[in-house]
Amino acid sequence: MSFYFENFNITEYEINGKTYDLTNITLRYKFKESVKDFQYAFHDYVIPDGIELQNLSDLYYDSSEYTWLIILCNDITDPHFEYPLNDNNFKEYIKSKYGSWEYAEINIHHFERTAIYENENKIMDLDKPIILDQKVYENSYNNDGTKKYPNLDVLHQDEKRKISILEYEIQLNDNKRNIKLLDDSYLSSLNSLIENIFD
Repeated sequence: MSFYFENFNITEYEINGKTYDLTNITLRYKFKESVKDFQYAFHDYVIPDGIELQNLSDLYYDSSEYTWLIILCNDITDPHFEYPLNDNNFKEYIKSKYGSWEYAEINIHHFERTAIYENENKIMDLDKPIILDQKVYENSYNNDGTKKYPNLDVLHQDEKRKISILEYEIQLNDNKRNIKLLDDSYLSSLNSLIENIFD
C-alpha cells in the first residue's frame, strides 16, 4: 500500500496541544472519467471463494502492493463488507445478523416472479425477477372458482418463488464476486492513468 500514500499531502494535526506533520489519509485517488470509460483497460473478473483481497492482488498483479488498485477500480469504500466473505466469515455473519443459520434458512425474505405464463404455457423467463407482494404470491382460486384476493392476478405456480433470508444473503455475497480489474499492462504507466481528486 506504500505507493497509494506516497503522493498524499502532509497535513498538520494538533493532538493534545502538540502539532504533528502527518499524511492526510482522508484523501483518496479517483480515476479520470475518460479512463473509466475506456472499457479495454479493464477485465471482468469473478472472485473465487476463499480468495482474500490481498491474495487477489498477488494472484493477478504478482504483488500485494496493488490491493488498493482493486479497491479503486471497483469504488469499494468498505473492503470488509463490499468484498465477498469466505465460507467461515459468511456463516459467522449470518449467525450474528439473524441469530442462527437455521433461522435464515427457514424464514422468507421476499417473493419473486421469475417468468410469465399464459394459462399453462410459459411465454418467457424474466431476466430480472420482479419482487411480489405476499398476497400476490399467495393468490389462488377457491373451490367455487373465485379468487382468494379478487383484485389480484393468480400466478402460475412455476412463475413465482419464495426467497429465504439465506438465499437472499448468498446472492448478495455472490454479487460482490463480479469485479473489474485494470489490465496489468497499464501498471507501468499508472501515474498517468490516475489523478488526485480529493473530496
